Amino acid sequence: MDWLGFLILAFLVACFVLANFCKTNVIPSVKPNNSWFGSNKDKTATEVLFLSLAVCWISYFAVIVSTGVYHQFRRWEYLYVCGPMALVYVVVPYALGMEAEKPFLERYYVKANAWIAILSYVGNFYWTHHFYNLLGAKYTFDAHRLNDVPISMYLATHAYFCFYHSLTNVCIRRMRRTATFVRSTESQQLLLNSVFIGALAYVTAFMETKTIEGFQYWEFENRDRALVVGSVVYMLYFIVSFPMFLRVDESGATTSKRRVTRSTSKQKSGWSMSRVLWDSLGSCMLVTILLDIWRLLIGRVY
Repeated sequence: MDWLGFLILAFLVACFVLANFCKTNVIPSVKPNNSWFGSNKDKTATEVLFLSLAVCWISYFAVIVSTGVYHQFRRWEYLYVCGPMALVYVVVPYALGMEAEKPFLERYYVKANAWIAILSYVGNFYWTHHFYNLLGAKYTFDAHRLNDVPISMYLATHAYFCFYHSLTNVCIRRMRRTATFVRSTESQQLLLNSVFIGALAYVTAFMETKTIEGFQYWEFENRDRALVVGSVVYMLYFIVSFPMFLRVDESGATTSKRRVTRSTSKQKSGWSMSRVLWDSLGSCMLVTILLDIWRLLIGRVY
């Protein structure tokens, strides 16, 4: 399919053009430690870049799904489409020379990709089977599979999760810098955090489930229940991953002044890659526990 090659090339060109525009014109204009971004300029640059890449792949994906051309895909075409969606999150910042003065494994965008890659892998390899069993979900398209999950979905999930977590970093930071949050007691802050992150998690889960309805090869036994109740199962991923991912190389007043002061010396050097990996794995373990609690106490929702 020659047109598919053209579409993929157009997507890649758009990613590089928009990312370079952001690096040149948008990122330098972002003031450090404002209401939305932290004082870590490399983390800010990565968040802006990741959000710009999301604009490209969402448009790219929307064309494929809305036109129905995916009906012509075979197993290799799904890999050709989804592979670049994940790769641009590493290749584009590397090609643009972001954080070039640092060793590769100390760059924030590399740490972010590593953290999300583990989440994406565990989410697909293990947690997707909770969707199969609890929601009656199944992938029905021809695909290369790993543990009965299409490999293309591992790749697409990486793009989705890079977008979600970059966006929610900004949103959680903004909430924690409101006058209401800053003036609250620690117990009140805990409540505000829980409610806000829970709402973010459910809206994210619901909107993904809703927007993916156009893709006819991700089927549910009861789509309405999957949309409303199944989104609660899916949000269990995010009530853990959203606040945990925000912590990576975070600096600035996103929590209490006492906690920021205590952590300042550590934040200057950033997290080691081993800490990033263990933190992501620990987060995945907590999600697994929550999913199993749902399985044992509530069970199927269809």
